[in-house]
Amino acid sequence: MQDTLYRVSTTILPRLCDREDAVQSAIEKALRRRGRLRDAAALEKWLTRILINECYTIHRRRRPMTRLTKFSSRPG
Repeated sequence: MQDTLYRVSTTILPRLCDREDAVQSAIEKALRRRGRLRDAAALEKWLTRILINECYTIHRRRRPMTRLTKFSSRPG
């Protein structure tokens, strides 16, 4: 499944280091929450969904932010 997870992460994250972090984090979260999985047959879909959410979280954190400056209210 690791190859599948990596391929999914490449569709969302451009940077290799972010993709690796996302896959590792998704696997870690799935292991910690494995008791919540009701149907073992759904493992691949469940883990992939965790990965996608993790990728979007990383993507939001890496998104460039534009600083807003205060506008002066001085008459021109």
